[in-house]
Amino acid sequence: MTTLWLAEYDTRNFTFTAAGATREQALEALEAGLERHALRTGSLLRGWFRQGMSRDEWREEVNVLQITAGHAYRDGSEL
Repeated sequence: MTTLWLAEYDTRNFTFTAAGATREQALEALEAGLERHALRTGSLLRGWFRQGMSRDEWREEVNVLQITAGHAYRDGSEL
């Protein structure tokens, strides 16, 4: 079975999602994606998504879900 980790972060305008083979990889991919978003829009500061929180505090706010490939989920729970 293949296990994936999904990290998801909601902002006022978007929901950002990243996947990884580990929890850490998913969180790192999410942070990198949020930084790319800031660079592409040109209007946001580096680390804008943390809103004054430390990296660890911000990571506590991120929804991280462990899933198994080929399985179905409803509201984060396997069916």
